[in-house]
Amino acid sequence: MGQLGVDIDEKCTLRLLSSRPHGSRLTLATGYLNVPDSLSARLLGSRGDVSVLAASPEANGFYGASGVLGAVPHAYSLIARRFFERLHCGVAEAAMFEYKRPGWTFHAKAMLDMGGGGHIG
Repeated sequence: MGQLGVDIDEKCTLRLLSSRPHGSRLTLATGYLNVPDSLSARLLGSRGDVSVLAASPEANGFYGASGVLGAVPHAYSLIARRFFERLHCGVAEAAMFEYKRPGWTFHAKAMLDMGGGGHIG
């Protein structure tokens, strides 16, 4: 909600990423991968491996909705794929996974740093 001046989560995430040990493995999980420019730049300049877990279109709460809402899950997947293509060219190793389980949705948000050891969010 940067438009409203609410950006504490972005600031904290950027600070955590800047203190990330060289060569560590970072795993991000989010239901809706829509990375702000500042975070995108930090991840693209990453010093280790990055994995991303996001919702597949079928695991998005808007999947199957009528009208424009029905396009939202596929739009998020397209955004995620484009981000991953950029990420894949810029880090040591990158992997992207989409969560899909029939009848389930995915709304998890987390960051795991395997280099510094421990769950971050």
